[in-house]
Amino acid sequence: MKTATSILFVLLLAGGCFFEPRQAEEGTGGQTEVCSVPSSPDAIPQELIDGVVNISWDRFSCLYAEDFVFIPDAADVVDLAENGITYPDPWGLDLEFTTFNDIRACHNGSLRQVGAIELVLDDIDFLPDDDLSLEEFTAKYTLTIFSLSVETGVSGEFVYEGVWEITTVETDEGWKISEWVDLQSGGQNPTWGFLKGQVNGGVDFCDPR
Repeated sequence: MKTATSILFVLLLAGGCFFEPRQAEEGTGGQTEVCSVPSSPDAIPQELIDGVVNISWDRFSCLYAEDFVFIPDAADVVDLAENGITYPDPWGLDLEFTTFNDIRACHNGSLRQVGAIELVLDDIDFLPDDDLSLEEFTAKYTLTIFSLSVETGVSGEFVYEGVWEITTVETDEGWKISEWVDLQSGGQNPTWGFLKGQVNGGVDFCDPR
């Protein structure tokens, strides 16, 4: 099955913040709707895209199972180690939260920024599993971060690509991600997992370059 999904959004940022989380929407009956746990595995790809669009941990985190683990490409682990960065093992919810917010807030500074993210998921393929409470899907991805300094006019474009292998598990609330494997695809650009490893290791990628 081949599916392509592209999301492009622009945030104009007061106070110099690139990723500014959007306020949660009000649900029916005056309740604040934080996120929606998918009722089936095939809804998760779109929910992932929606989580990126909202850049809100409260919305994004509901897609993760309590025992969530992120597994980077082994070659990325080696490449980062050669640059003095150790990839944490395991990478669970705490690290996902910290890195998510570091990326979101990386443009908090003295200059106003304009930012955008484009995420494309392609060749989404759901794989059969004998265990009806588990389901895995794969997808090729290209994730592009755009950045522009309003005051200096300096722009940057950061492209990440690879293949995601995502295992979902059925919980009492709905379907959630229990394992997220990030693999190189042989392209010219680094993976999303490589960026997360850099950010966790203290590398500052925020300034346009």
